[in-house]
Amino acid sequence: MEDLIAAIPQNKYQLRTLEAEQWVRDNGPALTISVASKGKGNEKLFLTRLAYERVLEIPAEIAAFNLVAGKVGGDRGGCCIGADECDDWCYAQNGNFEFPNVDMARRRNQASMDALIASGEAANSLHDVLLAWILRRQSGSRIERHYLLRIHDSGDFFSVPYCIAWVEALARIHSTLGTLGLDECVTLIPYAYTKSYKLREAMCLLAEGGVRLVQSLESKWPEEINWDLPVAAVFPKGTEVPEGWVHGNTEEMADLHAILGAHRIALPHHGAKGRKKVGNPLVQITETIASVA
Repeated sequence: MEDLIAAIPQNKYQLRTLEAEQWVRDNGPALTISVASKGKGNEKLFLTRLAYERVLEIPAEIAAFNLVAGKVGGDRGGCCIGADECDDWCYAQNGNFEFPNVDMARRRNQASMDALIASGEAANSLHDVLLAWILRRQSGSRIERHYLLRIHDSGDFFSVPYCIAWVEALARIHSTLGTLGLDECVTLIPYAYTKSYKLREAMCLLAEGGVRLVQSLESKWPEEINWDLPVAAVFPKGTEVPEGWVHGNTEEMADLHAILGAHRIALPHHGAKGRKKVGNPLVQITETIASVA
């Protein structure tokens, strides 16, 4: 009886997850990316593209690969293994992300990825969906264009096999572009904010594979932060950006600081609700230790 009760969806998110898993069983796993353009998709990503083109003077496209946001074991069935208090005010659990079609796309990606990892086809599928995006936009053109890929506008790296799938997929993409003679005009630039840095060896492989990683400080494991690498931190609304940090939440720059490798990125009032608990301890930031006041 307890097993039957546990199998009954307890909320709309669990129901959608079951629907997504059934969809994958019926249709087979299928990954999708979300292309951002004016009036379509995440506005911050579109602003990132504009900033990139303005600063680097190179034509660009931008898209995101997304999974389900939220802490593992939470009500929403998220995949963020490092999520902690951020689950209370995560931007990817509010606003447009709440639309059923938007949420379902992420759940289908999650269910598809789980199935693909189990079958050993995750890297191939990631390669194929990224290549299709690039070829569709290039349309045979040899004009130089940079493809900006935010890995996880929502969600995070949730396991070592998943990280390795990304490493292998990106290596194959570079090889395929070379075979097609596109490597001189097409540059793929993947970047990601992550709280999964406890997977230290996998993070190193991602970085070596070309992913521009930014460690998000608010996690279950702030002591695992590598302060020699880029770090982002959330600050309450009205907090001044500390000296030596850049503001990563402006319309002018959007995600560009992350792409260009800024060492310290401040995100004031990041998310739909911000830090809503007045009594929340604030993380005290130094170059050597992350401690809670």
